[in-house]
This record gives sequence, structure tokens and C-alpha cells, in this order.
Amino acid sequence: EPVTSQEGANKRATITVTAEDNETQSQYILFFAFQPSEADTLLMLYADGDSLEGFMPQRFNYNYELPIGTTAFPTISWEVADAMQVVTVDTLQQTAWMRLCQYVVTAESGRRNTYTIMFEIVRSDVDTLQMIYINGDSLPSFSGYQNDYTVLLPTDATERPNIFYTEGDRYQTISMVDIPAESADHSLGKTQITVTAQNGQTRVYTLSFPLAYSSDTT
Repeated sequence: EPVTSQEGANKRATITVTAEDNETQSQYILFFAFQPSEADTLLMLYADGDSLEGFMPQRFNYNYELPIGTTAFPTISWEVADAMQVVTVDTLQQTAWMRLCQYVVTAESGRRNTYTIMFEIVRSDVDTLQMIYINGDSLPSFSGYQNDYTVLLPTDATERPNIFYTEGDRYQTISMVDIPAESADHSLGKTQITVTAQNGQTRVYTLSFPLAYSSDTT
């Protein structure tokens, strides 16, 4: 029966053969060198359970755009090439709109490969209104891309009209500020409507309210 010994991952077996005379012996030594796995690529990456689009084991960089309105980044999982692999995850950068992660695959031999995946949520760039209303009526000649408007008021007007608007999309942030008239102005001042798109792009609509001059010369 062979006698075996092991040092680390390597194994040695000694076989002693004794002749019929019980004196003559021959000894055979067998060395078994263990070869650790060098598999350092994954079989597959998954996003929310579905195969990652365009995945190839030897492709290591991936960039994806997620549609406007996405509220969560996909959950990434993977299928290892063998049971000896170790996969670690490192989030390099994450904001409300972008996530950049690395998935480091370490083979049993210590060899490594790194998969880098970036998801970026597309943000709306709509910074225009659909319509502005003056006392419930559509602003004449309104265009989303025209920023300045003059609304002539009766000469005896003391209050600005009520201003409403229809937003360009649900991702906009809109604020409205009244600006008093200068003392020398024959007007009721201005109103500014600031529209900020989801991507931060901004447009300012300015409505000026001059007073008509009286035609009464008596």
C-alpha cells in the first residue's frame, strides 16, 4: 500500500516493492502537482434576472442608458465559470442618475479580470411650457421657444391678471415670481416664470404688464 504525504496543494506517494526474498526492495516515488483553476471570466452577467445585453465573457466594459422616469438601477447578478471563483463588487460612483460598479473576478490561481458596468438614467431636457394663460385665456402668439411677452393692460388697471400655465412634462420644476414696476414705469411690473428641466436646463419666460395710455385729452 502506498504511503502518501501532502505539502500545501502538492501530493507525494511512495510505493515500496519487496521481492520474494523479503530483502530486496525497490521504491517508487510519485509526485502529484496540483494545478489551480485559472478561470477568471464569468459565464454570464444578469440585470434584474435577465441576461445582460451584449454580454461576452471577454468583454469587460458596459454602458447602458435607462429610460426617462426610471427610479431604480437594475440588480446585477452573475454565473461563475467554476466553484473556485470569487466575485467582489465595488461601487465606484453613484448618484440619483448614474451608477458605476466594478465586478472583480478572482480565479483560484489568483488571476483576475474586472467587469465595469455603468447605468445612466436619461433625464428630460424639456424646458418649455405648453401654454401660458392670462385670466383663463391662452396668451396670444404664445410659443414655447419665445421667452418675452407684453400684455397691455387698461390704463386704470390696478392689479395684474391671473397667470396660469401648462407644464411641458411632469419632470419640470416651475417657479413664478412677480417683479414690481420701477417708479417711473407706466406699468404693473413683470412676472417671470422659470422652468427647469429634469437635466437642469433652464428657461425664463418674462411677461411685462404696461398700462395703456388714456386717449382722453380733456
